[in-house]
Amino acid sequence: MEHEIFYQVRDRKFLNKVEALQYASSIPDLTSRQVNFFFYHDVWKNFDRNLLGKISLKELYKQRALQIRENYDYLVLYYTGGPDSHNILRTFLDNNIPLEEVVIKWPKKLIDSGLYTPNSVDCSAKNFVSEWDLVIKHELKKLAAEHPKIKITINDYTENITRGYYHEDRFASQNHMHSAVNLLRMQSFTELEKNPNGKRVCGITGLDKPLLVNHKGAAWMYFSDDIIMSQPKLIGSYRENFYWTPDFPLLTMEMAYQVYLHFKINNLQQQFLLTSNMGVELDEIRFDMQQLYYRLIKPVIYETWDMRKFQADKPFQGFKADKDFWFYESPEFEKPKQEWQHHYDSQLSSVHERFCQVDKTGTKTGYRKYITSLYYLGDF
Repeated sequence: MEHEIFYQVRDRKFLNKVEALQYASSIPDLTSRQVNFFFYHDVWKNFDRNLLGKISLKELYKQRALQIRENYDYLVLYYTGGPDSHNILRTFLDNNIPLEEVVIKWPKKLIDSGLYTPNSVDCSAKNFVSEWDLVIKHELKKLAAEHPKIKITINDYTENITRGYYHEDRFASQNHMHSAVNLLRMQSFTELEKNPNGKRVCGITGLDKPLLVNHKGAAWMYFSDDIIMSQPKLIGSYRENFYWTPDFPLLTMEMAYQVYLHFKINNLQQQFLLTSNMGVELDEIRFDMQQLYYRLIKPVIYETWDMRKFQADKPFQGFKADKDFWFYESPEFEKPKQEWQHHYDSQLSSVHERFCQVDKTGTKTGYRKYITSLYYLGDF
């Protein structure tokens, strides 16, 4: 099933989004809707909906954790302090399922620089750094005290921001356009992942909450390529997406089903559910609606998450410039910024604007987001 994540442009399949869009650009009459994205389509298309509503999410989370545990020698959980990864952590701990390492990718250099003051009131993405002081460091302290055998690693990806980091080969290896900092963040791995020494080493990520749309009076689940295709791969090690996985489709579908039931019961909240016509890319959905949607579904799918905890909004401003303000606003990183921009412009120029996001001035700002087919959950 390795190659069941792909793009299709007419009769050709591509594992790389950039290559797919470059090929699509060479066909004058091709429209954006004729680029199709597939994520284990047969798994979701053929799923038996009669299985839904039978087993609790708590039990399914446990089964998924056990499934991953049985397949690997060494487990690395990439922890952000947010509800997705925190639920994974609690699932392992509460069920006494061994976990070797917890890794936090964090700009610790920024934390120690005094560039910000922790703020529990501002929930904008620019204040995401406050999550360290208000949530993460407390969770890590608790974890170290209660589970001293679990290794805790703070991976400071800012240490790799040097002149020459952004080069042509690094861009050529990407299957999705990243922001400068996200490219850096995604390519930061633990030493054991880079050199597993014969062990089956697995990095676990919290990909992701269910995505639903209200289409013609019914709820449908879908997957988005901007989340899936941005996940890094490393030769010799393994990566497991805890929630979106064809290896345990019941969990993925049950999460979506519970969200559907929530909106069906709370019909006044359906106005905040994303809507779309079948097959249309969802790259123009109002950002504020997305933020509210995520807030509404957190307590539905994660009983381990305390809604009183501080959490900043998801980044939005062009290439996460709000979340990663310290990079874009610092003269220290001017040369790396220029190098990234050069390669970004070069790659983006090879893709026609039909397949790009374009701002009000007509400038291309990135590739369009593509979604899978819609998978039926139930009527409202």
